[in-house]
Amino acid sequence: MKVSIHLTAHEFYLKKSSCCHIHLHFCINGITIISFWGLVSINL
Repeated sequence: MKVSIHLTAHEFYLKKSSCCHIHLHFCINGITIISFWGLVSINL
């Protein structure tokens, strides 16, 4: 699995917790990726 992260502004958060919807989020194997004004590309 390849995870490409492209941030355009603000911050990137990687948390092992329940998912919260903030602009965009992805849950991968129990890991929540939250990106503000960014793009997260996931190639499985």
